[in-house]
Amino acid sequence: MKTYQEWQPILANVDGLMASESQREFMFNLGKAVRTGIELGTFRGLSACLVAAGMRAAGTAGKIWCVDTFAMTGFDSFMDLSDMRDTLGDFQLNAGKCGVSGICVPLRMATEDSPAWFRGNGVMADYLYVDAHHGEEETRRNCIGHLPFIRTGGLVMFHDYDLRPEYFPEVRAAVDALVADGHVEKVSQFDDFFVARKP
Repeated sequence: MKTYQEWQPILANVDGLMASESQREFMFNLGKAVRTGIELGTFRGLSACLVAAGMRAAGTAGKIWCVDTFAMTGFDSFMDLSDMRDTLGDFQLNAGKCGVSGICVPLRMATEDSPAWFRGNGVMADYLYVDAHHGEEETRRNCIGHLPFIRTGGLVMFHDYDLRPEYFPEVRAAVDALVADGHVEKVSQFDDFFVARKP
């Protein structure tokens, strides 16, 4: 299978929080152009599975390091997670459904700790996907702390940018500041997705 449309029936069975088809197709096509990625905040693994499916479609033996505690706390204000306090099993199940378990590597740790892991393992990735802490300072710290492990010119993507005003205004504030300070350069913005590039 080479196209998003061919993969769509499989990917449609993966649970996650990315409702927009344009975002899903973007992530799939990203996978066809990269070999490695770092994902901060992976939840059930939907975004990683999309990129990994693109890698498989391109015949790439890629790797995506997915950082998460997999302990869903702190999100109760906007969704009921009473029956879902640990999502590692869901992540592994979803990766298995898509046949990408060998590509999507879960790293069970806090994003504050993962830079040391990437440094110690000599990781250099093609893209960074930021969807973990949604506070302004945490979003900035996650981006800046992981930029050293992204190749120059690599994409840096933020989920939940410019969602409805009552949701995650601090994500937008953090991203706008990262652009203003020259840490990343804007490429595009659509739906609640902000796509930037490491200068």
